[in-house]
Amino acid sequence: MLALRHHHRVRRIRLSMPVSNLQKVLEALDNEFPILEWLYIRPPVDQNMSLTLPKLFRAPQLRHLKLSNFAFQ
Repeated sequence: MLALRHHHRVRRIRLSMPVSNLQKVLEALDNEFPILEWLYIRPPVDQNMSLTLPKLFRAPQLRHLKLSNFAFQ
């Protein structure tokens, strides 16, 4: 959570945790990450719940993306 507060310095994000924790962390992504290149988010397989990225999340330099159990609008 502390690293995500420095969104202008984050280059890679890899999250694999229970959905309850993951939802809290996703709220911290509600910002622009100007140098983010790699994003991987996967809740455990046994927790089948649709997640969504925050509306203000932006990553103009994103090159690698893997999202599991996400709903796209």
